[in-house]
Amino acid sequence: MFAQELMDMILDNVKASADSTDTLKSFSLVAHRFLAPCQRHLFRALTAERWSIEELSWTLEDAPHLASYVLDFSIDFNIGERGSRLGVQDTDMHVALVSLFTVLCNVERLSFSSWSAWTTDSLAVEVKSALIGFLALPSLRSLSFVNGEYLNHGPRRDSGIPSSLIIHALSSYKESH
Repeated sequence: MFAQELMDMILDNVKASADSTDTLKSFSLVAHRFLAPCQRHLFRALTAERWSIEELSWTLEDAPHLASYVLDFSIDFNIGERGSRLGVQDTDMHVALVSLFTVLCNVERLSFSSWSAWTTDSLAVEVKSALIGFLALPSLRSLSFVNGEYLNHGPRRDSGIPSSLIIHALSSYKESH
């Protein structure tokens, strides 16, 4: 039997390697004692792309303990050539977003990419409400909006980032001591 400190040191070194994801997955199958520490490393930082949001939502619903491991969460709505703006008719997407915003309770760093794929009118009331609650998480320490159009062409007035969300996030921020 390994002491917990030794297991943590081994996994920290594995995490630093280039192919850490596959190695951590393999380690999680070696012994039951490796499962939770490997999952903590694997789920620490997640990126949800528009086409994987529903799948991620299902995964976290099936194994809710994994949601507590997520500290860095990014949502990328880069729609490219595959579609148009997120619309009101995207009910499955809205349900998945509400689920994610509700279950992820320890997020410290939150990033939205390609926010312009959203319009404030395209989000259902439930999504807006869940998003506002998510932005008020006591654990949230960093919020970023990355818009490819902004980076490539300078600031735009129609970036789609509602000022009310930014104001709410800033007013919800509390410094921890």
